[in-house]
Amino acid sequence: NAEYMGAESSIIVDRNKIMEPGLITLQEGLSKLQTQGTQRFQSIASHDFKESLSTKDFMDLASAVYQMCTQVQHTYAPQLYEEYITSVGNYCKEVLVVRLADQHDEYLLKTLVKEYKNFRVYVRMMRNVFEYLNRFYIPRSTLTRLEDVGTVKLDELIFSQYLGEEIRNAILELIRKDRSGEQIDRQIVKQSSNVFVDLSIDENKHAKYESLFQTSFLRETKNFYVAKSSIWVRESLPEYLIKVEELLAREKQLCEECFPAITLTATESLFNQEMLIAHQASLLERDHGGFSALLTDMRKDDLRRMYALFARIDSGLTPLAKQFCAHIEAYGLELVKTFEPANSGNPDAIVEFINKLIRFHDSYSSLLTDCFSDSGLFNKALKDAFEKFINKRIGQQGSDTVCAELLSTYCDTLLKSTGERMNDTTLEDSLDKVVRLFTYLTDKDMFSEFYRKQLARRLLQKKSASDDAESHMLSMLKLQCGSHFTSKLEGMVKDLALSKEHQESFQSYLEGHADRSNVEFEVQVLTTGYWPSYPPLEIQLPPELSKCLQTFKQFYEQSTKHKRLNWVHSMGQVVMVAQYSKSYELTVSTPQCCILMLFKDNVETQLTFDAIRSQLNLTEDEAVRQLLTLSAGKFKLLKKEPSGKEINPTDVFSVNTRFTCDKKRIKIPTISSKEVAKEDKEATSQSVAEDRKHAIDAAIVRIMKMRKQLEFQKLVLETSQQLLRLFKPDVKLIKSRMEDLITREFLERDPDNARVLRYLA
Repeated sequence: NAEYMGAESSIIVDRNKIMEPGLITLQEGLSKLQTQGTQRFQSIASHDFKESLSTKDFMDLASAVYQMCTQVQHTYAPQLYEEYITSVGNYCKEVLVVRLADQHDEYLLKTLVKEYKNFRVYVRMMRNVFEYLNRFYIPRSTLTRLEDVGTVKLDELIFSQYLGEEIRNAILELIRKDRSGEQIDRQIVKQSSNVFVDLSIDENKHAKYESLFQTSFLRETKNFYVAKSSIWVRESLPEYLIKVEELLAREKQLCEECFPAITLTATESLFNQEMLIAHQASLLERDHGGFSALLTDMRKDDLRRMYALFARIDSGLTPLAKQFCAHIEAYGLELVKTFEPANSGNPDAIVEFINKLIRFHDSYSSLLTDCFSDSGLFNKALKDAFEKFINKRIGQQGSDTVCAELLSTYCDTLLKSTGERMNDTTLEDSLDKVVRLFTYLTDKDMFSEFYRKQLARRLLQKKSASDDAESHMLSMLKLQCGSHFTSKLEGMVKDLALSKEHQESFQSYLEGHADRSNVEFEVQVLTTGYWPSYPPLEIQLPPELSKCLQTFKQFYEQSTKHKRLNWVHSMGQVVMVAQYSKSYELTVSTPQCCILMLFKDNVETQLTFDAIRSQLNLTEDEAVRQLLTLSAGKFKLLKKEPSGKEINPTDVFSVNTRFTCDKKRIKIPTISSKEVAKEDKEATSQSVAEDRKHAIDAAIVRIMKMRKQLEFQKLVLETSQQLLRLFKPDVKLIKSRMEDLITREFLERDPDNARVLRYLA
């Protein structure tokens, strides 16, 4: 073959040197071409090119064709073209058909591959001799080019006849054997299929391949897939997925090694339809061992396999994501029901519950990265599921406990210095996980209010475990919700920093006063707008404390002319020394200090409940709460007659001279009754409700100030969308606030269209 290729190159180079000798008649020319050319080429090709043809012989034949086409008086180009077609057709009938007719199955394919190679060389030899037709005669007509004539004849005389069907069946039989596990020669299959590909001469180069072979192959493949899937689907879901995945890999390798790319595409489409789409519903919705069972058992390998398979089909992941969402929601609802509302004041129970939520979230979040390629569809499913159950009331039906409160209490427990000790990394990691749960809350303003009150206690009572951790938490909340969300919280931290400066200035002020008190006095000045509102506590302070307050007031008024001090005695703390059988250092609240100071002059002093309350000007509830702490709490500093946990107006209190404790420093907690805790929760809810009214008013005014006029329903929609980042507003409340703004003359109805509102500057 290399020799003939060299001859072809020589002809191309030397053809311009051919000179026209004397005239050649048609009979002479055809005779020469047949005897020295076409018949000889057929003989050489049919004997596997054991003979050869010299370059000179090629040149003589090409010269004859050139002369016969370029003679001025007699040009025989049409007759030479017909001679070329006849010669190629004869080769197909006399060589190819004869040699293929007696072969079957794999031997037929091997013979086809061998003879097709010879045929292509034969056609190339013929084309080289008749090349003048290709260059000058055929381009001026609509005739088929010489190299395509062989393809057309091959199709007409072999593949469109009975041999074409036998060749196709032989290939399909080898594919059946391959799929059944037998070893076959895939190279023969590839070479045979390429013959079908070569039959197309138009723009769609795979047209003949698709009609003569691929259609039958796909029909056979579909039957194979249907049969396999109908058997495998009876097995467990993991086993089905494994077998389908293995089959997909084998089929892909088979198509890549044996067929053109279009077959792989068509085969994968069939595979997706018959192995996945046809059985998707039954696989997902199995009562036992379905997709939900894989999630429950955290079968990550199987989940990863299932995701990869169903990701192959259009919208194939949508049913999985829906079931993923439903599964998480169902388990989440069961989880929130396990919390007892009675434990809403128990930090340990809250920490345990929130840790369960965090572990639950972590386990399913890990599936997103480990199994679901961090898919946006599955991320949304996880978000939707958590939003549905985490915003439900916690505990059994009728509970008023919300997750926002529990998350805030969990943060409070972590950030308190009295809580479980953690290193900075562990603490920040725990806070990060809480914030991820926080993002699912629809009532983020409720969390903010609870968090603000608990942060206030930590800051005022100096119970924060770490300033860095507090700052980290605020920065994460700010990142999630914006600076407006944390402005008050940051203001509280800033107030304490300023209070330290005030305290230093106050100490300098005291040094210049000779009548300064012996009591070490520290004041924290808070900005009213930042801090939670505290109920006023009217109490008659002992002279020692009253003098301290008066001194600070004088100092503060010197430096600040336009601010007024309101003392929050309920948040005050006093460190005092008490002498019982031994000396103790007590840390008490301001009301507790005032009560104990009534007994400081005489250890034998006895006072009734009414006497204590009237001397200190306390409310009955506050007096009961403080006296219960001192007489019936963990540290019984006072003795009550008669004993018990109920207090009557005539009960008598005195110093408990038998009090002992192993600790020298004692912090006296205040008993918080259920009524107080409930009132505090109700006050928080009321505060949030009022803040929401103001937020809705502000949003409506912002929108209308920009739009000037807007339809009623569109204003409701835009207002709702603006507020969703903080809470899910009630449409009735939005409409109510709009009516209020109309009453207050911020808005008015359009006289011509009552459904349109206008902004009044």
